[in-house]
Amino acid sequence: MARELIQTRADEDTADALEEYADDADITRSEAIRRAVRSHLADKGYPVAAADGAGQVSSELQELRDDVADVEDTLTETVDVLEERRAARAKLKRNQTVLGAVALGYIAVTFALPDVAWLTTAWAVAGVGLAAAFLYQTYWIGVASDE
Repeated sequence: MARELIQTRADEDTADALEEYADDADITRSEAIRRAVRSHLADKGYPVAAADGAGQVSSELQELRDDVADVEDTLTETVDVLEERRAARAKLKRNQTVLGAVALGYIAVTFALPDVAWLTTAWAVAGVGLAAAFLYQTYWIGVASDE
C-alpha cells in the first residue's frame, strides 16, 4: 500500500506521550502516529481503509452501535406501551369503583323509598341489572381488551 507523507508539529507533551506509546507498543513512531490518526478518524465516523483492519473494525463497531440504538428504541416503545396500558387499567378500575358505588347507592335509595309494591321491586331489579351491565363494561371488557 502506497503511503502519503503527512507532516505536522506537536507540542512537547504530545511528542513525549507519542514516544512512550510507541515504546510500550513496540512500534515505530510513524506507526504510532498512523494508528492514532486512524483511531481518531474512525471514532469520528470517517471511513478508514487501513492495512491493519482498522477500517473494518470501525465499520463493525458502527453496525453494533446502530443495532444497540435499534434495541434501545424498541425497548423505549415497549415501555411506553406498557405504561399506557397500566394507566388505562388504573382508569378502568377507578371507573369500575365509581360505577359500582353509584349502582349500590341507587339500589339503597330504591329500597329506602316508600313501598309502592311492584314499582319499588321493578326499580330495584332495574338497578341491579344496570349495576351489572356497568360493571361488566368497565371491568370485564376492559380486562379482555387490556390483555
